[in-house]
Amino acid sequence: MPLEVNEIGIQLRVRDGVDAAGPETPSTPVGDCGCSDEKKERQALVEECLRRVLQVLRARQER
Repeated sequence: MPLEVNEIGIQLRVRDGVDAAGPETPSTPVGDCGCSDEKKERQALVEECLRRVLQVLRARQER
């Protein structure tokens, strides 16, 4: 029996070496304004990874 994945949830926590010993901070929601350039770059990286994962899943579904 084939397995069909309709939705996938991904959580990712990225930390610097400097922040590794510090307390955890909640992640910023997608599209939140007022982020620093570093946070924007990090968010862009996460979005690119998510886009590629979903692209692979769609390609597998088409097979």
